[in-house]
Formats: sequence, structure tokens, C-alpha cells
Amino acid sequence: MRLVIDKQEIRFLDLTWSGSKYNAARQVSFTYPSKIGYAISPGSILTLHEGNRTLFEGIVFSKQISNKSHEMNVVAYDRLIYFLKSEGSYNFKTTTVGNVIKKVAADVGVPVGSIADSETSIKLDSMISMNLYEVILQAYREVKNKTKIVYMPVINGGKLSIIKAGETVSDFSLENGINLLDSSFGESIENVKNKILIVDDKGNRVGEVKGDGLSQWGTFQGVYQKEEGKNSNTEAKSLLHGMDLEASVEALGNINCISGKAVTVLDPTTKLKGLFYIDEDTHYWNRGQHTMSLQLNFKNMVDDEL
Repeated sequence: MRLVIDKQEIRFLDLTWSGSKYNAARQVSFTYPSKIGYAISPGSILTLHEGNRTLFEGIVFSKQISNKSHEMNVVAYDRLIYFLKSEGSYNFKTTTVGNVIKKVAADVGVPVGSIADSETSIKLDSMISMNLYEVILQAYREVKNKTKIVYMPVINGGKLSIIKAGETVSDFSLENGINLLDSSFGESIENVKNKILIVDDKGNRVGEVKGDGLSQWGTFQGVYQKEEGKNSNTEAKSLLHGMDLEASVEALGNINCISGKAVTVLDPTTKLKGLFYIDEDTHYWNRGQHTMSLQLNFKNMVDDEL
């Protein structure tokens, strides 16, 4: 593992590389002895390499020294952070999703790489003071409605790319007794919505849709207001949400196991068996050892964002 900042190769003590569907920008944080005089400041370019592969390219956002440990802690994010921390106003009307991505990226000076289904025609309402990452998500929600494919924004080689989510980590599985160190499994109804009222523009009920668990869990109700040109039942059903099935694992590290991908797990103890989607990943390097923590889900939960 090589860490480079502005052409300086950094000898770090420990390093964490992480990502999550809940916080799109991937992050690197690391420590090094503060007595070493590395030239690092906010805005420095940081790259992380494994062999010939560049895992991360981003910008240093903060550094902090500890008097007790005599260590410097540095945090960097990839360029998706610019979309998360910026706003814009647009009136795209009918255009292609590729045009939307190029325009939004140009506004924050981020180059564009490959854009999945870039020629798909979409229609967007006017957007005023909208978060730029939300603009991207909104554009790809429209694409998903046509293609039924889930997409996710990523930074590859310093460029914004839009890829199809849920790709399985090939030729790899997490197995008890081999590379799986620990695992847990849980069920939760915290986010259940199993009844959606359909109302008109005056709030009058004009219909409803129902989901699972009404007799078992009780009623968790939401409301959908009819929209012109949209099928009310279809839109209301999209708001239904069943029981969440979640799992987490601790394992020996594999750099291909990152949020947005899927991995096979085989653990008889917790009865985790099958294909799981990675919601969050945290990779640790300490004294040459690479381990990882993965938050998993039974379905492609990137779909909740797009």
C-alpha cells in the first residue's frame, strides 16, 4: 500500500479508506508521527495505490496534531465532496442525462469520465438552489424509471463517472473459517411504511395502497399527493417499505469490496448465506495488515437513493 501526497510518499502509522451509500464521497484518513516534516495542507492532492492500481484520488480537507500521541491525523475526500457541498440552479426541461451530468460537473470544475446510458432523454422540473449531488440523483431517478437499472456516481481516476450499481465482486466470497472474522444479522421495522394514502391537491383521500405486516406490526402510514402525468398507484407503491434485514461482517481485507457492489457470504453460525449488497465499507491498514468492516443488505439499497 502506497500513500502519496503532492509527490511525497508518506509513511503512515495506520490508514482507513471508507465509503457509504449514505455519504457519497469516499474518504481516506491516516496518522503519521508529527516529528516528520511532510508538506501537507488543505488542498493537497492525495492518492492511494495498491500495486499498479490507484484506489483513491482526492483532496486533503483537514489535518490535526495530537499533543498526547505526537501524531498528525489527516483527512481527505474524493471529488464527489464538491457536489455534496455545492448548490446550483437549473432549468434543463427536456434533455439527455449526459448533458445534465456535464453541466453540473463543469460548474464545480470536476472532469467527467464514463456516463451510463448518457443519451437517455429525461425531463426535469426547474431546480433552484438545489444541492448538486441531489441534481445528479434526480436525473438518474428519471433514467431508472425507464431502464429499471440502479446507478451510482463514483470518482474514477479523478473524474466523475456514473456506473450501474450492484456488480458482484468476482471470484471472491466471505466464508467462516477462511477470511470471515465476525458477523452479525438483524431484523428491524424502524423504517416500515405499509400504508400510503393517495390525496388530491385539496387533501381529499382518493385512494390508498397497502403493504406487508399491517396485522403483525401495526400501521405505519404515509401520504402521496397526486401529480399530473403520473400513475398515482405506482407512485404510492414506491413509497411502501418493508422490514429491513441487515448484516455486518468483519473480515480480512479485499480492495474490491466497496459500497455499491455485492459480495457472497457463507456463515452457518448466523445463517448468512447468499449475495449481499454493500451499503458501507471501511478498510483498515495497520502494521501491514489489511482488514475490513462491511455493512450489508439483502437488496440493492442504492435504489433508495436513486
